[in-house]
Amino acid sequence: MKDPTVSIVVPAYNVERYLNRCMDSITNQTYQRLQIILVDDGSTDGTGRLCDEWAERDDRVKTVHRTNGGLAAARNTGLEQVTGQYILFVDSDDWIAKDAIGLLLENALENQSDVVSFDLQPMNSAGEFPRKYVVSRDFPQIKMSFGKDCLEQLYSRHINNYVWCFLYKTEFLKENNISFNGNIRFLEDALFTNKVLRCVHLVSYYGTKPLYYYFMRSDSLTHKSGTAHAQDGLTVVKQILDESDLEQESPAFFDYIINLLFFVELKFGNRRDLSAYKSRKQIKCIIRRLLNIVPFFSLSKTNRIKILLLRSGCFGVARTIKHGLDTFKVILFRGEKGYGSVC
Repeated sequence: MKDPTVSIVVPAYNVERYLNRCMDSITNQTYQRLQIILVDDGSTDGTGRLCDEWAERDDRVKTVHRTNGGLAAARNTGLEQVTGQYILFVDSDDWIAKDAIGLLLENALENQSDVVSFDLQPMNSAGEFPRKYVVSRDFPQIKMSFGKDCLEQLYSRHINNYVWCFLYKTEFLKENNISFNGNIRFLEDALFTNKVLRCVHLVSYYGTKPLYYYFMRSDSLTHKSGTAHAQDGLTVVKQILDESDLEQESPAFFDYIINLLFFVELKFGNRRDLSAYKSRKQIKCIIRRLLNIVPFFSLSKTNRIKILLLRSGCFGVARTIKHGLDTFKVILFRGEKGYGSVC
């Protein structure tokens, strides 16, 4: 039997400074049977030219140019080009360990898993490791997780939301018709990962070392405010709720949703326009809906405080708390890093 091909989807928007580092890490993998799909999402710098140069020098690389539509839409474009048996997403300002593909593929084949979860290592612009995050606390001891248990691992923050912290079996994504919502530009990873873990039979875990290097850029959309992104976040939360059986969900699920709502509120910044007002009313309605099901005091102390802040309109206090929650942002959420100029 021929060795499987791994398709790597790399969406790229205005990353001329970072793309070569990313592509060097991919093309120099110890496992060489790769299909590399570069999606230039309407870049206005030299990114598109670099993508074409990579396609010319390496016949495993295919470049697709498209009109700017955001990270989720670019990833969907990449998915349409996939021919490999496994899929990995890599953001164009990040990079992967030299043996990442080989180790992940070995894990997937050995465990016959649909999805393999693995660890990341954040890095800043000075090349320092400001913190080390493993995917989990309990998951490394579990090694494998089945069905509903996978979602509980996500809600308990034992698995990341980030789509690039998983190797996916292509057949699994296609059979379950899983793709990105191309209209969403914020919290699109959370929505995709919820879809994956609701359908997956088996997730295995590789935890010997981090395999993904996440570049913490100061101009990432994770650090920016905006009503449009906050509204996208609300859309994501509503869709996750609509696809859930709330009466059967665990306390960890409700903590997870409240964390999402709190992060959405932080995206509004100091806005007091009509759109922000309507969206904040929606947040309060969602909270009332949750509290009709789960007792207030069954939630974590932190999330009880968040609910009080959100319901009372103390958004200034919430934004002050935000500065002490960098861990929360990196572990649970992913904005369109690498898409810093999209508005």
